Amino acid sequence: MGFHTFQYVTISLILFQALFYSGLSYFTIRKHQKKIQQFSSNTEEINLNWLEYIILIIFIVSIVFAIYNLSFNAKSLNVFINTIFLSVIYFVAYNSLKQKEIYPVEEKQREELISMDDSKTEEIKRKLISDEELVKIKMQLEEVMETQKPYLDSELNLIKLSEMLSVSTHHLSYVINTGFQKNFFQYVNEFRIDYAKKLLKDNHKLSILGIAYESGFNSKTSFNTTFKKFTNQTPSEFKNSSDL
Repeated sequence: MGFHTFQYVTISLILFQALFYSGLSYFTIRKHQKKIQQFSSNTEEINLNWLEYIILIIFIVSIVFAIYNLSFNAKSLNVFINTIFLSVIYFVAYNSLKQKEIYPVEEKQREELISMDDSKTEEIKRKLISDEELVKIKMQLEEVMETQKPYLDSELNLIKLSEMLSVSTHHLSYVINTGFQKNFFQYVNEFRIDYAKKLLKDNHKLSILGIAYESGFNSKTSFNTTFKKFTNQTPSEFKNSSDL
């Protein structure tokens, strides 16, 4: 095998691996982001977009490296490659330090949620509880949400809510998914948005940020994004239309 043939084979393998593992990593992160909404009501601080940026950077660098190796002298590329990867390391370190814990600190709770993620597909296909039990928990959940308003807690998660109802996280997740056809994030934030709408209509003393905090959101950005997702309006647009 000649040198150029060996070089082409090597570069092809690099590109194939870059494409395969970048694609696999991207879809794994996307899948995991959806899972987070099964047990967290505020996902802004558990944002994994920065990992997607790293995957994209590494993929682009691999392509540049391959093209440069085929067209130019690869030695002159060393400084560029090293600079890029050093930047990626600093980027990973910075975002890792500011990233909020995805799972609870307590080991028992963490293991329960992780096991719930792994078995969610099977849970949907089969009944975890009887129809009577589902209706019972569903009614209990609606009563708690209406009377105790746990959704006003910005740190509300599936574990906290399941403890209030004295049911397992598996069963509560099943009730929300099957009984309401929603994930935990959607279910909780609908209550928050409805509460925020009332404040936007009736309370003229609170600012938009104040209403966001009062409604259970932990930032104005999260409030604006979620509000628009559910209503196709920003909070300001809704308030202005309500004042007319």
